[in-house]
Amino acid sequence: MSGKEILGASDLFFFYVDVCNQAITSNARRFPFKEILGAVKKSSEQKKILVALEDASGLQSGEHFLLSMQDGELRAMPCNMPEKDEDAKWSLNLDYLKHVKENPDEYISNPAKINWDWMYDAFSKT
Repeated sequence: MSGKEILGASDLFFFYVDVCNQAITSNARRFPFKEILGAVKKSSEQKKILVALEDASGLQSGEHFLLSMQDGELRAMPCNMPEKDEDAKWSLNLDYLKHVKENPDEYISNPAKINWDWMYDAFSKT
């Protein structure tokens, strides 16, 4: 896909999830990511995070997704009707997603640059 192609909000989000998964796989044996990911994997199975996409002004795109960790990998799926039993809610900025799309290697090689706030919010709750 060329950098000039225009992606919709959902395409950007799914690209972001793919970059997160590549970062997890590429850094699974590196300190401190190995320890962090190990702890997350233990506490995250079956947790669901409702994700809403928003622009810089905070206006939501109207698209929602459910994000979860399954078998050590992030999984995302569209969510037409936000569920009441999600473990956390998270708003993700479209400008940030665009930056990840334009610079995926930057985020894959340095996962500390990825916004993992949703993971902390959802997976720190018991």
